[in-house]
Amino acid sequence: MATDLFGEPVTASRGPGRPRYVPTDRDRATVALLHAAGRTHLEIAAAIGISHPTLLLNYPLELESSSQSGRRREQRDQAKGES
Repeated sequence: MATDLFGEPVTASRGPGRPRYVPTDRDRATVALLHAAGRTHLEIAAAIGISHPTLLLNYPLELESSSQSGRRREQRDQAKGES
């Protein structure tokens, strides 16, 4: 069995690299609020502690124009409720 620098056993629980980012409902609300307030994508990403590409990948609905976002958010919530 492999050990770390302190001699403690290490188990390989996942592959190499960083853990995948998982958006929370609270972060979704923050992104939507900051977007509605007119903040830039870079400002929004910094506010929740992620990179700009991660923001674009995980929050496309929250970053849409207001005319499209309401309809799509309802569709997402309905699909979430059915699962």
